Amino acid sequence: MSTTSHRHDPGVRDGPVRPVGAARAGSRERRRAGGPRTLIGEARRGEVHAMSFEIGPDDEDAGSGLDPWPAREPLVTRLLELEQPTVLGVQDVGFEQLRAVEDGLPLRYRMVGSGAEGGSRGAHCPIFYDGGRLRLEAWEQWWHSETPGLTGSTAWGATTPRVTVWARFVELATERAFAVVNTRLEADPPEAREQAATLLARRVRRDALPTVVTGGFGRELDDDCPLARTAHLCDTWTSASQRLTPLVGTTRTADGLDPDGPRVDQVLASPGVRVLRSAINTTTFLGRVPSRHVPVQALLRL
Repeated sequence: MSTTSHRHDPGVRDGPVRPVGAARAGSRERRRAGGPRTLIGEARRGEVHAMSFEIGPDDEDAGSGLDPWPAREPLVTRLLELEQPTVLGVQDVGFEQLRAVEDGLPLRYRMVGSGAEGGSRGAHCPIFYDGGRLRLEAWEQWWHSETPGLTGSTAWGATTPRVTVWARFVELATERAFAVVNTRLEADPPEAREQAATLLARRVRRDALPTVVTGGFGRELDDDCPLARTAHLCDTWTSASQRLTPLVGTTRTADGLDPDGPRVDQVLASPGVRVLRSAINTTTFLGRVPSRHVPVQALLRL
């Protein structure tokens, strides 16, 4: 699929969405049989598999110890081929890198969201979703600033434009409506982080829908964050009926993953959403990793 399919008006609120690329189904099945194992995989009727995955920019390898993006790109694709989340929030990803996500998902998947600097420019924070399972009702994108509708705007001491993408879906099999929000918060400055979280929390309260939030939050969330304090969102890792993996911090360092490290990447859910399973996906491919951040996943029942 041509990369021009990424381009759409970031100001559209209920506008067209685009299909994503085809997964290589045959190779996916072979990898499931003989390669890394699937943690959650495709969800059943009435359930939603949510994943948050901060991929990181294509120049992140510089000084980080990671492989260059051309080496990481197929690993991102392979991981998504294994897991097939119903909704996927990716963060800190460039326009050209979106192809790696597309290639890991079947043709029925769609995407909403655009670059933080407008159109294809800047870091993207899109939501991918299974168009065979879900009907998109509406979507919005706003900037972390005092003028959230202004493309590329910043505030509160932040210098890099950041966005949040919100979408309302209906599960076709059950006609249940719910919202998905994908965001990327900076660790600093503290006011920018607090204000961006407050914007998100206000939207969650206004919608009064079952809501799933995927995000890279810069720091581990605590009970004083507006997402917990005012939006009453729950950490799906701690509230899951079953945890499929050990607890580790979600950011790799030069020494690897720290069992006591912060979980800066999370999937959150509103009260009333049942969390069946959760996972922190540390999958590697012959010792190589797709990103400095590990994906986090949750199997939910709305």
